[in-house]
Amino acid sequence: MPRSARKLAVIGLSCLLWTVAPPAHADGTAILRLSTAQREVHGTGVDTAVDLSLRNDGPATAADVQVTGTLTGELASLTAASDRWTCTAELAPQGGKFSCQIKEIPADVTGNLTVRLRPGSPRLPRITLELALTAANLDPASVVPGRVPVPVRGTPGGLAGTQSSLVSTATPQVAGWRSMTLPITLTAFPAGGGYRFARHFGFLARDDWAYLALQPYPDGTMHVLFSIFGPGVEPAAPETCRTGTDGVDGATCELTGLPVERGHRYELTVARDEPDGGKTTWRGTFRDASVEPARDPIAIGAWKIDAASGDLNNTPGSFIGYYVDGVLCADLPPIDVTFGAPQAESATARTIASDVGGACERDDRFWAETFPDGGARLKLGHDPAEPVPVPAR
Repeated sequence: MPRSARKLAVIGLSCLLWTVAPPAHADGTAILRLSTAQREVHGTGVDTAVDLSLRNDGPATAADVQVTGTLTGELASLTAASDRWTCTAELAPQGGKFSCQIKEIPADVTGNLTVRLRPGSPRLPRITLELALTAANLDPASVVPGRVPVPVRGTPGGLAGTQSSLVSTATPQVAGWRSMTLPITLTAFPAGGGYRFARHFGFLARDDWAYLALQPYPDGTMHVLFSIFGPGVEPAAPETCRTGTDGVDGATCELTGLPVERGHRYELTVARDEPDGGKTTWRGTFRDASVEPARDPIAIGAWKIDAASGDLNNTPGSFIGYYVDGVLCADLPPIDVTFGAPQAESATARTIASDVGGACERDDRFWAETFPDGGARLKLGHDPAEPVPVPAR
């Protein structure tokens, strides 16, 4: 072929390739699609993760990409992380904020990051996440979910619970208490187990909370727990106590194989020793108050925390947890439990308010009654009109 013919052929082929290739986006923008998925962080019992996926549908490489999120709700901790993104996160009053940046995301590539949070209360809070997305060449057709609910599982707890408010009746008034008794009466619960019934409490100068709990098992026995969350905790009774609580920092003391009886009033007590060497030992005890003659309390165990944590504060409460995954409120086995009024040391407090709530509070089968003394009775899985034996208070 003559040289001129070959040159014309190359020019013709170039023109052909130009005509069949997809045209470049006029302004070089990138269409980004942000999606979310929530999951429980297994092993922690209390943390929830929000997985964010950001896909670039092209046609251009997305430059200077930033994802920001504002969370509304009571939080104890908040982190945001990714292998390739640079992230920051901080708590704020009644919520928190995070921001993650990446220099570029090529077309047809997905970037991933994870936001991890922990509720600031053992009762299930309502938490929402509002997302925003920016990029140097963001196409207006990009998709951002906006505001999304974060379904915190809050295990243990969250299905239903109470929050009390105590006032001192001592003269002069005291700010906190050295001991507190928190009764539980189990009138109805499934033979197959799965539930945990707990009383939570906190301290005057410590953010992390603690709880005492009953957990019935199918063999007709129950475990009794005395647990605290947070760092700097030392188990003080090696026979029954261990480091860690529900997979996170803390300590747990546990009694097993105790008989559980429907309708019995169980009294769970937390009390402290005198501070020693900058540490205070807190002890948990258990007593079946329905047995005659009355028996001495049984020691559950003990743990030590900084003495600077102070005494018990005035907001004890309760929560109910269920440990079978994938069960909706409407499908929960029926329970009927009374959380008796908190009893501070030497009767130096009275309950002035008791609030009821939780993840299942809007379910048709949820029923609650609060008592003037600060106790509360909660039922799940029962028709409110169904006659149920009145539990001891």
